[in-house]
Amino acid sequence: GTLLNSESVEALTALETRGITFSVDGHKKLHDQIRGEGNFDKVTTAIRKLSECKKRKGSKKPVISVNIGITSDLVGHLLESINAIREATADGVDQYIIHHLWYVTGEELSSHQSEIEKMLGCSAQGPACHFIPKSQIVDPQLLAREISLLADQQKINSFPCLSSRDLLKYYSTGRFVRTRCV
Repeated sequence: GTLLNSESVEALTALETRGITFSVDGHKKLHDQIRGEGNFDKVTTAIRKLSECKKRKGSKKPVISVNIGITSDLVGHLLESINAIREATADGVDQYIIHHLWYVTGEELSSHQSEIEKMLGCSAQGPACHFIPKSQIVDPQLLAREISLLADQQKINSFPCLSSRDLLKYYSTGRFVRTRCV
C-alpha cells in the first residue's frame, strides 16, 4: 500500500481489480513502530485515494480490505486502531479482517522445512514468520472481550471466526482450535 500512487490507483480501478488487502498493524503509533516512521500515513493515504477513485468512477471494485494481525501490542487497542484507520481513510475501507496468526512450534517449523527441502528441493523460509516462541497473549480474556464487542459492527470480520471460548483457548495455550474446516 505504501507504493501506490495516483497513477496506479487509477489503473487498478480501471482494471476492475477484484480486491486489494492492506496490512495495517494498529493505530498510527503502533503501526509505525512496527513498519517504520510515516508508514501509517502512507498506507492510509493510498487507501483513501483508492476509495475516492472508486467513488468518482461509480465502481465497487476493487474491494478494499484491511488485514489486522493480532499481536500482544494490539490487545487493548483494537477498537482504537480500527477507529484510527477509519478516520485516516475517510471510512474508505470496505472490510476489516481481524486475523488470528497461525503459530507453529519449533518442532513443527523444523519438520515442515525439512519436508519441503526433501520433496521440492528448495528452502521454505516463509513459515518462520509464524514461529513465535511464546505465542500466548498476555491477557486473552481482554482480547476475547474486545473481539466480541466488535462482532456486531459492520465491515468487521475475523479469520478464522472463533468463539470467545475458542479465542481464550487458542491464546492461552498457543494451539489452534479445530472445531471445523476453516
